[in-house]
Amino acid sequence: MSTRLLRFPLVLALVAMGACGGKATPAATTSQDAQASDSATPADGAGDAMTDVASVPLAEKPDCNPMGWGTSCLSGWPTSFYLSDDASTKTGRRVSLTKSSLPSNSSGVVVDPTDLNRRDGMSPNAPILLLPPEPLDPASLHGEASPTDAADAALVLIDAATGQRLKHLEELDNNSPDAKNKALFGRLWVPAREQMHIIVAVTDHLKTVSGQPLPRPAALQALIDGKATGYPRIDSHLIDWQKDLAMLTQAGVDLTHVRTAWHYDTASSDWTYGVALQGRDLLAKAVGAAGLGYKIKQVEVDPKYVTQFLGLPAPSADSRVVIKPMHGDIALRIRAQVETPLLLDGEGTEALLNWTGPGNTIALHGTTWRDFIVLVPPSVIAKGGHAPMVLYGHGLLRGSCVEGCVEKGGAEFMPHLAAGLGAVVYGMDWWGLSQADLALAMGAVTDFSHAARLTDKLVQAAVQVTALSRTVQHKLMNDQWFQLSVDAKSSAPVGDPNGPVLYYGNSLGGILGTTATSMHPDVSRMAMNVAGGPWSLLMTRSSDFAAFLTIFQGNYPDGFAQTALVVLMQSLFDLSDPVNFVGHSIADPFPGVQPDRHAMWPVSWGDAQVPNIASGMLQRTAKLPLMQPPIASWGGTSDGALPELKSAWIQWDSKRGTYTPGALLCTPDNGAHLATRWMPEYQQMIGRFLLGDGAIEPRYCLLSGRDTDGQLPCDLAENIPTAETDEKPIITWPLPTVP
Repeated sequence: MSTRLLRFPLVLALVAMGACGGKATPAATTSQDAQASDSATPADGAGDAMTDVASVPLAEKPDCNPMGWGTSCLSGWPTSFYLSDDASTKTGRRVSLTKSSLPSNSSGVVVDPTDLNRRDGMSPNAPILLLPPEPLDPASLHGEASPTDAADAALVLIDAATGQRLKHLEELDNNSPDAKNKALFGRLWVPAREQMHIIVAVTDHLKTVSGQPLPRPAALQALIDGKATGYPRIDSHLIDWQKDLAMLTQAGVDLTHVRTAWHYDTASSDWTYGVALQGRDLLAKAVGAAGLGYKIKQVEVDPKYVTQFLGLPAPSADSRVVIKPMHGDIALRIRAQVETPLLLDGEGTEALLNWTGPGNTIALHGTTWRDFIVLVPPSVIAKGGHAPMVLYGHGLLRGSCVEGCVEKGGAEFMPHLAAGLGAVVYGMDWWGLSQADLALAMGAVTDFSHAARLTDKLVQAAVQVTALSRTVQHKLMNDQWFQLSVDAKSSAPVGDPNGPVLYYGNSLGGILGTTATSMHPDVSRMAMNVAGGPWSLLMTRSSDFAAFLTIFQGNYPDGFAQTALVVLMQSLFDLSDPVNFVGHSIADPFPGVQPDRHAMWPVSWGDAQVPNIASGMLQRTAKLPLMQPPIASWGGTSDGALPELKSAWIQWDSKRGTYTPGALLCTPDNGAHLATRWMPEYQQMIGRFLLGDGAIEPRYCLLSGRDTDGQLPCDLAENIPTAETDEKPIITWPLPTVP
């Protein structure tokens, strides 16, 4: 028999996305016991069953986790109860969820576990999830303001490799439509490692509102008594379970105070960053150093700058050329397509990664053509070309052309950044979470079986920017159409074909940008604004997800099922989740990246779209400092002298609100997410970092005199422009440093 432990999955807490302070939709009273069952229950290993002890009668559903409470098989997640032995995987285990353990939607369609069952362990980023049999007393919990690793906490989490208790926070799911009985989350303060064995204990320090002790599951009592449980998935690994109970005792936990307990094994790096890194290498080899092909769809140029591009044909000669008055930040805009290797098995909505078998191996599936845009601001024309080039990442459910194809009179940050930096800025859509992909998101909340159609595409999105940057710099910038007239005898490309690859992204551009730049072989400096992770944490708090609440509740009316599915989705997001990649951005870089790279992550205090706890989680995982001092209750490191840091996190406060702890969607949005990027002082910081000496310098706010108290961190009231006339003038950087 294997000595591996059966780790219990705490129910994947699905974010029942309700608005802060809003009314919740009542939960339906559907029972999961009525759902369809698989025809067979996979055994969890054959090993040494303890035949010398009395057996507990077999439960009615032997494939349903017995360590949780309530009607859901997912209560008590993540758990190795849903892992089976598999010698073909890196961990020797594989997820083995059955349909009978998963919820169904209002049309009776049971979640298909196929995509979930590819993994070789539980997500290291999923929270502990438990549905108590009666309402809990919030006063008995250690929230995010007081994370704990104490032996007398409501939850005790143990690293089985070291015997050490793990710091975590405990909170109720305040998005639940069932206001009387909310699910319990336990979140590790720093995400778990790959291939980690974690023991979970719920103690009697977890109090109910009534004051009555929580019942102890019969299966746990049998284990404590040294008996078999009657559940094949447990009894095939009884020795491992006994070892876990002994380790709880060694860690100072009195078993008489334990109400329930289980364990779980996390997936290997094959299922965290491994798939995307594999895709990166396949794509980079196919693309080559100079990129693949491109197709010009349209070139728009302002009449004031037509004569600067002598190689650009007249509209009468080529209808793709359009001469028209442009936004003040744009002299020329290119709309084009780039050829990129395809890691998916198709190009349609239903496409998944092109898996070559049951494991984690993927293969290329030909090439595809994807839209992108290039912006050339007037400041580049004035400097005579050879401008620095910045790869840009757009926000959630937006797009590169949504943000860069603004017309005269409008206001968007992408062209404003290009004008301020004097750089050629280019970008493409994040396939899977762009405006064009809204149907994917709707499909996932209608039928969770389709969720991988969204998450798999994010892997393609994160790696295909390498094809874009190489093609744009080395091919498009040498196109005769885009040579800038310097004098009567010479010309120069508008962007520097041989310059460094620089990156800037906002929101999703900070989140998925963290993933993409950690792997990008050519990026040397990257700024990821308002980033956070993991997704299962963001989705319980971000105002962006409130819009999906009504649809989701209508399709999965059971409140706990909603929460569980959001948590389950984390293992699908893991393939591209920034939490799995941020530690490899600087501190422990992936092979094949630039040797001297620098990164910065600006944070907007009180952000309702990417809540500060998610940014703090990413910062702690990155093992990089927060530039001192923190605004409040950050929970990460805050060391680092000014202005010498080359890689760091930094907070800005637009005075639009503060961060409110708790698992609750915060709506309406307070604007903090957008306001920071419009501060001229913030833009100066970005400019110096990307194009100057690389130092992260936040003190321009003190020099401008707009900071409200004259001290760091910067706190500046800032309007969000709605029209071109609202945009503040570009300020030349860098200003003299503060003594």
